[in-house]
Order: sequence, then structure tokens, then C-alpha cells
Amino acid sequence: MAQRTIEESEQKIAKETKNSEELEEQLEEAEKALEAVTNSLRGKTQVFHDQIEAKQKELAPWTTKINTLKGNLDVATGERDMLLAKVEQAREATRKAEENVQDLKRQRQDKQVETDDIKRDGASLAKEEKAERAKLAQLKASVEQLRSQATSARQKVDEAKSNLQQNTSSNAVLDSLTRLRDAGRVTGFHGRLGGLGTIPAEYDVAITTACGGLNNLIVDNVEQAQQCMNYLRNQNIGRATFIALDKLSKGAPPSEPTPENVPRLFDLIKPRDAKFAAAFYKVVGNTVVAKDLTQANRVAFGGGKRWRVVTLEGQVIESSGAMSGGGTRVQRGGMSAKLASDAVTPDVMRRYERDNEEAARALEEQTGAMAECEATLERLAKQIPHLEMRQQKVNMDLTTFTTRITDAEKRLKELRGSSNLPDAGDAARVKTLEGEIRATEAEMAKVQTKADEIEEAIKSLEKKILDVGGSKLLAQKSKVDGIKTYLKLSADEISKAEVAKTRAEKDLKRLAKTIKDNEQQLEGAADELKTLEEQYEECTEALNDMRAKVQEAQEAADGAKVELKQLKSDLDEKQASLRKFKQKQVRCSWSPMERGV
Repeated sequence: MAQRTIEESEQKIAKETKNSEELEEQLEEAEKALEAVTNSLRGKTQVFHDQIEAKQKELAPWTTKINTLKGNLDVATGERDMLLAKVEQAREATRKAEENVQDLKRQRQDKQVETDDIKRDGASLAKEEKAERAKLAQLKASVEQLRSQATSARQKVDEAKSNLQQNTSSNAVLDSLTRLRDAGRVTGFHGRLGGLGTIPAEYDVAITTACGGLNNLIVDNVEQAQQCMNYLRNQNIGRATFIALDKLSKGAPPSEPTPENVPRLFDLIKPRDAKFAAAFYKVVGNTVVAKDLTQANRVAFGGGKRWRVVTLEGQVIESSGAMSGGGTRVQRGGMSAKLASDAVTPDVMRRYERDNEEAARALEEQTGAMAECEATLERLAKQIPHLEMRQQKVNMDLTTFTTRITDAEKRLKELRGSSNLPDAGDAARVKTLEGEIRATEAEMAKVQTKADEIEEAIKSLEKKILDVGGSKLLAQKSKVDGIKTYLKLSADEISKAEVAKTRAEKDLKRLAKTIKDNEQQLEGAADELKTLEEQYEECTEALNDMRAKVQEAQEAADGAKVELKQLKSDLDEKQASLRKFKQKQVRCSWSPMERGV
């Protein structure tokens, strides 16, 4: 800007100088013409010319003094204006620098507030996650407990149904004879053999398959058995096989070594009373239990003695070598792991069914609550990476703002301590210049007053000459005055241009120093920028890695969520089908018995 002002001022000075030279030539010709006209009137106007010449000689020193004072005034005014502009520019630059520092500090404070918000959100998230994990642990324990209860209830129902389905007629017989005994009309009746003892649950299938005599009814002697059969025949209730305890040998033969130390079924049974042991041995004998069919084959055929073997899955190898079992359905419920009541009534069966449904419903509700809790934890887990990414971005912003504030404060300090700022000397100089300007203006006013008086006298004498010379002289005089006016304007323009040039040259010198200082600062800023760019690249790489990990975790979570939803849907369908099947099974199981009773 200053350089352009210098160039423009030089162009203007050259232009106005050339214009002044042309005007000087025109003035010289016009004055010659005016002199010729005046000379033609010399006789009539000589006296006036002499007076004008005397006045002009009197005016010359005053005009010279006015021009000198005006030049001094222009120089002083220009220097004062330049100093005042320098003051204003420095104040404006300092003000903007202060505003920039304050604005950056406000922005950093906003980021700090955002950091505090993120920390609060993180603490709240951690607290909520901890509470949800504690809740999930409780729900898992509750689900395990309810699952155990549901399994127990379902086993109860299955055992009861198995007992009922084994032989509807036998159940009717057992129920009738039990009521007869409870009424005191028959003595010595103990009930179904399978209900008079227990066996571990894992051997339920084995003993139910290998021992068909578990459904035999136990009495103390033959007479009691005859009495029970007569009652059944007379009432047309059904048929039953009885075992009279008095006809059995006391106790069972001692155990003998078995191949691979497999257990005998008889040794696994715990009779309700020792007197029932002989009955159990009668129906079980020395049948042994193998883990699987491979072991059963080794036990049955691998030694000198043939053994009757049953597997845990219900496959039987007779001592003769015949094999049975297999298929998709197995027999169970012949004996229980705990002693049960002698008979299962319809009311008890309905209670078992109701308990089973309530347990299944409670398990389903808790499982759903656990799934909701897991979904909540999944949602919370997704929020953690977002908070971490947000915190990293805010930390980067805080670092950037801190660097920018440091730079801005450094710049403000430089502005406040810069040699370009107005100092006491500048203020004193402005004050001195203003005094000089006032004094010069006052002196110019006095000199101008005196010059005006002389010029008025000259104008009066010229008017007299014009009055004598007529329009020709007036026209020529006007032309000369016009050229002089233009010359004066051109001189003013040249003076203004010179002042502007001087001011611009000073500004240029000052700006050159400022540019040099700024270039040094720019070099330092370039180094800082390079460091920041390297840090930014590192942060960007870390951020991209984290985003990739978050994306992978999100995709894995979405896949697990879809799979969990599908599994839950499949489980709901199977549970609904199982409930319908059980209800249908119960109706089918009970209807014949109800007709028999």
C-alpha cells in the first residue's frame, strides 16, 4: 500500500510538474499579451502601473513568508497526522490482539467445560454399567435357580406321566387297592414295587428298561394277594401281578466281582424297608449296568460267565446273547431318585402341571429380563468408545487452543513492546507539532491579513486600469489570473503529493521492519505448524485405528444381537410347542383313567 502510494505520488508529481511547466509557458505568453495591451494604455494607466509595481514589491516578502509558513504548516500537519495514524493503528492492532486472546480463552474454557461434561457422562456411564452388571449377576443367579426349579418341576411331571402312561389299567388297579387299604378293608398291601425304593436318577432309564417287574404289586402273603385279586375281579377293575413276601427267600445273595467293576442294579437300589430287598432282587437279579453299548458287549461276552447287561441309554443284552433297545424313545420313570407317594392322583398331576408351567413362565420372564439387561450393557458398551473418541478430539482441541493462546499472547506482548508503538517521545512530538501548527496558523493569519490588505489595494488599482483599458484588458487580465489559479492548484497538488510520498516512505521503512519481524515469527510459526501437523497425523492414525476397532466391535455386536434374537425366537417357538404337546399329552393320559375310575 505504501509502495503504491509512493509510486502514485511520484506519477502525480511528474504529471503536475509537467502541467505547471505548460502553464508557466502559457502564463508567460498571456503576460506578454497583457503587457502589450497594458503598454498600449501606458500613457493613460502609467500612474496606476507604478503604484501596482510598488504594491507588488511590498507584497513579495509577505507572499514569500506565507508560502514558507504554508510549507512548514503542511510538513508539520503531515507529520502529526502520521504519528496520530500510527497511534491509532497500534491501538487497533493491540485491541484486536487482546480480543483474539480473550476469544481463544473463551473457546478453550468451553472445551474444558465439555471435558467436564464428558467426565461426568463417563462416570455416570460407569456407574450405570456397574449397576447393570450387578443386576445381570443377580438375574443369572436367579435364572440358574429358576432353571433348576423348572427342570425339577418338569422331571416331576415327566415321571408322573411316565408312571401314568405305563399302564392305565395298572394305575387304576393301584389306586383302587390303595383306597381299599386306606379304608382298612385289606391289610398287608404295600403298593407298586418301583415305588418302594429309590435309585440314582442316572440309572432311571436302565432299571425301567431292564426290570419290567417294577409294576408288580407287593403284599405280605398269598392270602392277601388272593383277597386283592378277588376284589379286582368282582369290581371288574383290572388285572395285576402280585409278589408275596413270605414266599421269597430272606435277603439276597452276596455280591460277586463283576467285569470291569460295573455295578449291579440291585446294589444301586435303596429299598424303603429292608423286607422289600428280596422282592427287588427277584425282579432285577444280577443285571449289571454299563456306560455304553461297547462296554456292555465286553462285559456280556468278554469273560467265562455270561452277564445280563443294560446300558445307561436302555439297551439290554440278555445272558442268552439276545439284544433289545435302541430307537429314539426310551423308557423311564420306573423308579425315582427319591421316594414318592404310592399313587399320583389327577389333582396331584394337575398341581405338578401347574407348578411346571409357573416355573417355566417365571424362567421365561427372568430370561427376558436378563436379555434386556444384556442389551442395556451392550448399548452402554457402545457408548464408551464414542466417549473416548469425543474426549480425544476435545483434548486435541484443548492442545490446539493452548498453542494458539500462547502464540496470540506472544503476539500481543510483541505489539505492546514493539518499537512501532507510540511512546512518550511520539506523544511529546505530537504535542510539539500541534503547538507549532497553532503558532504557524496564527502567524499565517496575521501575515495573510497584511497580504490581503496589499492585494486589495492592487486589485483596486487593477480595477482602475481595467476601467481605462476596457474589455480587452479585462479579458486578458482574466486569462492571466486563470492561468495563475491553475498554477496555484497544480502547486498545491505537488505539495500534497510530496507530503504523501514522504509519509509513505516513512511508512514503508516502518513496514519493512515489521515485515522482517513477522518473517522471523513466521519461521517460528512454521516450525510449530510442522510439529502440530505431525501430532495431528499421529492423532488421526490413532483415531482411524480406534474407529476401525469400534466398527469391528459394532459389527460383532450386531451379529451377536441378531443371533441372540434368532435363538430366543427359536426357544420361544420350542417352548410354545412343548407346552402344547404337554397339555395334549396330559389330556390323552388322563382320559382313559378317568373313565376307569
